[in-house]
Amino acid sequence: MEYDLTPMIGNRNGSVPTSFLSEKQAADYLNMSVSWLRKCRDLGTGPLWMKFGNSVRYPKDALLEYVQQSTRNFTSEQPSPLSGQGQRND
Repeated sequence: MEYDLTPMIGNRNGSVPTSFLSEKQAADYLNMSVSWLRKCRDLGTGPLWMKFGNSVRYPKDALLEYVQQSTRNFTSEQPSPLSGQGQRND
């Protein structure tokens, strides 16, 4: 299954794809809430994210990878290891 993660922003030259999604855009794409994304960040789980100043952004390729890595064929299937995701190094 392919997912189109090409959000478009409008400007006077037309629409251009963005590289990063806001919390709301990422939550909408995953059909989850912004509070769920925030909990995932606190726990060190969920999709990779970045912070630019006070703004949290999700790279669109990281969201696609998260969706692909979260896909299961059967209930007891073990998740594939995500590149450093969900692991706390306290």
